[in-house]
Amino acid sequence: MLDVLQRTLRIPLQPVHCKVHRLRYGVPAVSLENQCLRDPVAGLGACGDWCLSSSIEGAFLSGMSMAGALLRHMTVDRPATTAFSNARSETTAG
Repeated sequence: MLDVLQRTLRIPLQPVHCKVHRLRYGVPAVSLENQCLRDPVAGLGACGDWCLSSSIEGAFLSGMSMAGALLRHMTVDRPATTAFSNARSETTAG
């Protein structure tokens, strides 16, 4: 999965710690009301069936929500580049 993420983001990644553990009978007693959790300042995010509902669909929807949050952060929410800002100010100034 790390290889696919590196190719998708087009940057090399060096995880500090990575561990996956499957809890066969782990079912959350109460799911969160959030589809995913994300802290853009720390650069951390969490998603899974425990966020939305304890089902495959809940895990999928939570993952899609995290993907949407990351895409928004990388596109819509990022600051405008200097070249774009300069071009825009030249068009409005003339």
